[in-house]
Amino acid sequence: MQYALRLDAVPTGLLLALQVLTGVFGGAGYAAAFGLLALRLDQRRGPITRAVAAALMRRLVYGRRST
Repeated sequence: MQYALRLDAVPTGLLLALQVLTGVFGGAGYAAAFGLLALRLDQRRGPITRAVAAALMRRLVYGRRST
């Protein structure tokens, strides 16, 4: 089988490391974006947001009751 580009072990390892690092930084970027979105949504709460937050807080306080 012929390949258009044949890479040796070192360049292949470097490309793999680059792929892993960009994935890590991309994940950190997503986390930062959702954090900024949460801060923005926290500043302007509507009735639905308040209702969901109240339900979740109640769930955290009382937890699941065993029957």
